[in-house]
Amino acid sequence: MFCEWSGNTTKLYCDNRQLWRTFNTRKPVAYAHVSGEQNEAHVSITTEDGRTYLYMGTGQLIRA
Repeated sequence: MFCEWSGNTTKLYCDNRQLWRTFNTRKPVAYAHVSGEQNEAHVSITTEDGRTYLYMGTGQLIRA
C-alpha cells in the first residue's frame, strides 16, 4: 500500500492503485507514511504544525 497527500487530504491506495481510504485533517499535511496492508495497515499523518495522527486502514483513529 502507499499514500499520497495534498493540502489537508491523504489518500491511501492498494498496490494496484485502487483507492482504499481517504483521511482529512484540519491542517495541511507535511508527511504521510503507511505500513501494513488493507484493514491491518497503520497510516501515520504529520501535519505542518507538527502534530502526528495514527490511523488504522479501517479509518479508525488510534492516536492524535
